Amino acid sequence: MAVAGQTFGIVGALAAFPRRLAAREVERQLGHLRRGITRQTSHLVFGRSLLSKASEAEIETRFDSEIRQNRRPLSENGFLRMLGLITAPETSALTRQSLLEQSRLAARTFDLLSLFDAFEHDSEPYSFRDLILARKYAGLIDSGATWSAIARSVHRSGSVAALTALSLHHEGADTIYARRAEGLSELDGQLLFDLGTSSDAELEDLFAQAEAAEEDGFYDEAAAFYQRCLAIDPTDSVAAFNRANCLKAADRQLEAAHDYIRALKLDSSFVEAWFNLAGLMSDRGRVDAARRYLNKAIELDADYADAVFNLAKLEFDADNLSEARRWWRRYLEPIRTRSGRELQNAAYSSSTSISFQGRLAEMGEKFLFDGPNDAAVTILLAHGAGAPMDSTSMTATAKALAAAGVRVARFEFGYMAARRTSEDRRPPPRAETLKPEYEAAVAALGATGPLVIGGKSMGGRVASMIADGLHSDGKIAGLLCLGYPFHPPAKPEQLRTKHLADLKTPTLICQGTRDEFGTREDVAGYVLSKAIEILWLEDGDHDLKPRKSVSGFSAADHLMTVAETVRTWTDRLMR
Repeated sequence: MAVAGQTFGIVGALAAFPRRLAAREVERQLGHLRRGITRQTSHLVFGRSLLSKASEAEIETRFDSEIRQNRRPLSENGFLRMLGLITAPETSALTRQSLLEQSRLAARTFDLLSLFDAFEHDSEPYSFRDLILARKYAGLIDSGATWSAIARSVHRSGSVAALTALSLHHEGADTIYARRAEGLSELDGQLLFDLGTSSDAELEDLFAQAEAAEEDGFYDEAAAFYQRCLAIDPTDSVAAFNRANCLKAADRQLEAAHDYIRALKLDSSFVEAWFNLAGLMSDRGRVDAARRYLNKAIELDADYADAVFNLAKLEFDADNLSEARRWWRRYLEPIRTRSGRELQNAAYSSSTSISFQGRLAEMGEKFLFDGPNDAAVTILLAHGAGAPMDSTSMTATAKALAAAGVRVARFEFGYMAARRTSEDRRPPPRAETLKPEYEAAVAALGATGPLVIGGKSMGGRVASMIADGLHSDGKIAGLLCLGYPFHPPAKPEQLRTKHLADLKTPTLICQGTRDEFGTREDVAGYVLSKAIEILWLEDGDHDLKPRKSVSGFSAADHLMTVAETVRTWTDRLMR
């Protein structure tokens, strides 16, 4: 398949080849390689290092999402073969269907294993060795192994073809073993290539830290991490774009404009950078520049509804009514092929304002509910800065609370809902600007019984800002915070606790003892209201997840503790 004109994204660092060399080859063949995804991404490469950084469920969700978005997932080897950097081994004429029928390996398991190069070939035709491997993997799955345990283990033996001569076993651990004459041993060896990717791994870790800080609303810290990424790889347009988003959210507008321009110099086809730069110019009253940049975004992507919408509004605000009408007509042209919900979401994701009543009406259709309808208490939860209301963490927490007999309602702030209909990853607004949206959610929910508000990380922080007003009006009974962001990571002196000292609303904070946003040692020295109770979860991180090898607790153990504690706490609130 030709590389020219294609845009490739990568999630997870490449384990078998340096990213910079791959990027150079993609550019040589007139394609584009970016970190993560944008509106123009046609192929997404799953780096094998993702196996050590994401859970099996998270990888499966990401894989399914790419299929729904009509993007082609690629394994590392598939990507490198497409570029001509490695050649495929000798093949036979086995089709995918024939391999599945003869091995009895489930199709989905086969696809996920292929995504991480657990076979000699990443596509048809397959070899007889691929069939042998598929049969061995099917046996491991039947014995209780997971596909991710297999994928993490197989490359330790060198070429996966070498596994065809081994007897593979799974005995309770998250590792695959080979049975040799001297007994069981791990598949210990080297990756397919060893070309010195330490800087790639460092870059991936920095980028992950930047994203985590951005997700929790610590924009100055995130910008600093992205700057370190750019120091390692000055050609990374996505890092420049993300840094600009963080600087904009931190009210450092001139610096943000500089980095949007930097991203565009690196990649002039970066549609989202043109769009966000236009928004920045509009905010600063530079209408002509905003108009020019929005036109550029539309020129690059004629279907970018948000850009068309914003340009129509810009012309309307500038009293250019004929131009405004033209762009409104352009925006409404696809109405026959776009659902009303898509149009509503697109409108909300633009910079125009929507009335409180309109936002309330939208929210009424956007709650996710768990738990019994007749529960004594309802808990309204908002998400963190970077993950949606149906993220793995939020869903697991909601299900655990529901199992304890609590009714849980989840909702999304407008900026997060907009991401469902656009590839644009505009940064979250400042926490205090989201207070009206949370209040609108409380009104839209219309709970008839006792209501507790709260959320994960930033969501809990926003709830804590409006809690006392709602509590004094008799609208809520309490506040629940899951991983409260007391301070930015590694900056314990920058506290977000001033309003917590005088909080009057009964509050329960569930916090991991090693949460980088506030450890048990950190919090011990804070001045907090007597209305606040804290449940400390041993060795829990910001998602409350412990390291079982260190603490003896699993994530499921901590979720059960949270659910039981919340149920007991809400029972006390009702007395």
